[in-house]
Amino acid sequence: MSAFSFFKRFLGVTRTDNKLNSQEAQRLVDLVVQAQNLDALLGPHRVNIINLLNLIASSSDQIEYQLAAPVNVANELVNQWFDDFYHPSDTKFLGEFSADEIVQLAKFDAYYDERVAALPDSLERLLITPAWIEVMACAGAVLDACGWRGVEAQYETEKSRSGR
Repeated sequence: MSAFSFFKRFLGVTRTDNKLNSQEAQRLVDLVVQAQNLDALLGPHRVNIINLLNLIASSSDQIEYQLAAPVNVANELVNQWFDDFYHPSDTKFLGEFSADEIVQLAKFDAYYDERVAALPDSLERLLITPAWIEVMACAGAVLDACGWRGVEAQYETEKSRSGR
């Protein structure tokens, strides 16, 4: 079955021609837009993990965070992952990710955990530490594998207020 035939069936189109009317085409466009926004539409665990992995993978975002917030960003990056956001034994947490995503997150967690003791507690030193550069690259690999790189995930209430 071709992709076009699949979408025709999915949309409930029973005609045998290979055309969609304007209403059917608009419905297809709406479905595609919804699918593209799925990463940012789900619950708080997913939002937190996606945003944190994007932060971990980006030295420029880490510097921007340090300049904007009166916190120790080096410590925050560790605490947010290990204490605040990554909860693989929580059923609500697990329910917000696919099985493949859970595997990617578990691999990242193990990789990060193996290096965390070697990380300094200042962002300036952290950004030049080989172990942190490796953690950043691993976070980037997870983002790429899951299709999350550059996604600015928002909580559903934020999306509702912004009109999305």
